[in-house]
Order: sequence, then structure tokens, then C-alpha cells
Amino acid sequence: MNLLTGVGLLASAGGLAAGASSLVALRRCRTRLDQAREEFLIMMRQQQTEYRDGLGEVRRSVAFLEQSARSIEDAVKGRLTSSVRSQAMQLLRAGIPPDKAAVTLGLGKGEMRLIARVSRILSAQ
Repeated sequence: MNLLTGVGLLASAGGLAAGASSLVALRRCRTRLDQAREEFLIMMRQQQTEYRDGLGEVRRSVAFLEQSARSIEDAVKGRLTSSVRSQAMQLLRAGIPPDKAAVTLGLGKGEMRLIARVSRILSAQ
């Protein structure tokens, strides 16, 4: 065999070995990449579940707050406002009895009597 042919065969064998080694390394990288991808997908699914649960909790909280706001609005509607109070005071100063003033303004008689009592106390000072 010729020396040149021997060197060429040796170089070819070295090239084949390097190519095979590169393929093995590439396969390992591919396997690690596939594993990392699977781990990432699992983590993403877990995050989606946590966020979905969190959104459900936020929805429940918003519904509770909306219901509370409606309850407060309902309570405020029936509340004695400053304009109603001033009208009550004007009627009482005009000499209208508390029970009649209560009917006129749509207030409870006890509420109007309380306003009359407070009015008397304040005017006595």
C-alpha cells in the first residue's frame, strides 16, 4: 500500500470518527433539548392552572364587592339626607307636629321625633 493511500485512509477514518462523535453529541443535545421542552411545557401548564385559579378568585371577589356596593346603595337610598333633614327642621320650626312632618317627608315617625328632640336641644343652647 502506498503511504499516501494509508494517510488518506487514516484521515478518512479520523473524519468518520469525528463525524460519528458529532452525531452522538448532536443526539445528546437533541435529547436534552426535548427534555427541557417537556419540563417547560409542564411548568407552563402549572402556571396556567394557577392563573386560572387566581382569576376565579378575583371573579368571586369582584362579585362580592359588587353585591356589597348594591347593598350600600340600597341602604343609602333610604338614608336621611341633609336636604331632608333641613326640610324636616323647617317644618318643625313652622310648628308642624313631628308625626305630620314625618308623613309629609316620608320619614318614620320615630326618626322625625328624634330630629325634633335634637332640634329642641340645639335651640336651647
